[in-house]
Amino acid sequence: MKKVELTLEEIRSVSLQILDEIHHFCVLNNLKYTLFHGSLLGAVRHKGFIPWDDDMDIAMPRNDYEIFLKIYKSRSSKVISFKHDLRYYLPWAKVYDLNTEKKEDILDQDGLVLGVNIDVYPVDTISDKKQLLKIIKKRKKYERYREYSLCKFSNPFKKMFALFFRGKANKYSQLIDRVNQEFSHGKANYFVTSEVYNVKPTYFSIDMFDNLLLMPFEDREYFVTKNFDELLKKRLGNYTELPPEIERKRHHAFKSYKYIDE
Repeated sequence: MKKVELTLEEIRSVSLQILDEIHHFCVLNNLKYTLFHGSLLGAVRHKGFIPWDDDMDIAMPRNDYEIFLKIYKSRSSKVISFKHDLRYYLPWAKVYDLNTEKKEDILDQDGLVLGVNIDVYPVDTISDKKQLLKIIKKRKKYERYREYSLCKFSNPFKKMFALFFRGKANKYSQLIDRVNQEFSHGKANYFVTSEVYNVKPTYFSIDMFDNLLLMPFEDREYFVTKNFDELLKKRLGNYTELPPEIERKRHHAFKSYKYIDE
């Protein structure tokens, strides 16, 4: 077998195949999702991928997300989260292709090999905006510890300090996820997102997942929240304008491969 690096177009093609499977599975099982992050912006502004984007994201309400983690099945892709594998280090799930391999040099995945994948984010509820501030405050410590457990430092002092956290990324991701859900048992007036990497959680209208719209994306259609304008404005401001040309570049450092017979 020979390992061949995938082009950006090939990575996108695999990502679309994964999302096709997720879309059909969710329709069959009455689960809700919306395109999210750059994928949502791409659908609204470009009717497909942002020209310099290299991955795809979706979000689900928490109940649907938890069901999805338990029952998702496909011949060519697989769902993974910190509940599935202790080596997994993110507070949200991924669905990855079984016939490719993705290498991310920045993070140490402790031998866990995934293929080209799509991020799947849970979206939780809060009753008032003060709870959002409490979530941000509580998560800050766990997010910092989680980064220490993953990053490779060249500075000797930081490298030694990071040893105390080594191998605990899964634990801190679980704690972050627990904080995200802390207020979800009460009255639900807002949805709140659950990202890390210095992205603050943001609250949105509770009808975010009501009356989802099918929106063109490349030569397909996927679901987006009818509140896409609210979501994009809160995250990006004037999202209809293109960023400066210097910012139009891939934001992730990874390479992906496929295997072919020699």
